Amino acid sequence: MGRQKSVLSCAPWKMEVHRLAKTTEFLGTIRPMLEADLEMVREWRNAPEVRARMYTQHEITPQEHLRWWQSKSVSDLDRMFIYEWKKKPTGFVSFYDLNPRRLSGSWAFYASPEASRGIGSRMEYLALNTFFDDLRYRKLKCEVLSSNPAVVSLHKKHGFVEEGLLRAEHPNNQGFEDIHLLAIFADDWMVRRQSIIERLKNQRQQ
Repeated sequence: MGRQKSVLSCAPWKMEVHRLAKTTEFLGTIRPMLEADLEMVREWRNAPEVRARMYTQHEITPQEHLRWWQSKSVSDLDRMFIYEWKKKPTGFVSFYDLNPRRLSGSWAFYASPEASRGIGSRMEYLALNTFFDDLRYRKLKCEVLSSNPAVVSLHKKHGFVEEGLLRAEHPNNQGFEDIHLLAIFADDWMVRRQSIIERLKNQRQQ
């Protein structure tokens, strides 16, 4: 038997809010994004260190951000989440280009500029669990600029494999830079995640 039908095709997004809230003491919490989070997320997105790692690097206006929310929040192809650490919103997770037929999708994430060290690993762990366990998809993809090697390394530590490289693809101030194409399958995540949770527990104890 194949994987069960994705919840995207059988339950309204707003009905999933409680069920998709994931909490563990040492990992934090991931929950669906709400309209009340909109301005907070815009401020994170406009931080210079976040914008520098994005395809679109101009400052997002409130009107532009609202249009984005009005489109994405009602789409069956997008899901947005907020990561909380010690009950404080600390990061944003987006699943997009969701394809219920192929059971695949893409994702991106960023943390608050005030986020503490190690937040990225915790957020990625919960995001992958949500995508594979709750949304019931089988393949998660992402694109990372070559100017962001730390995130390429982070994804690979969580089991992502590099599937390709778009050479000199994205314009920047120095010319053009490469884009790394990475992906992970549900089966690979199920094998790998226990070792990752043990590593995160050890980091907590240090």
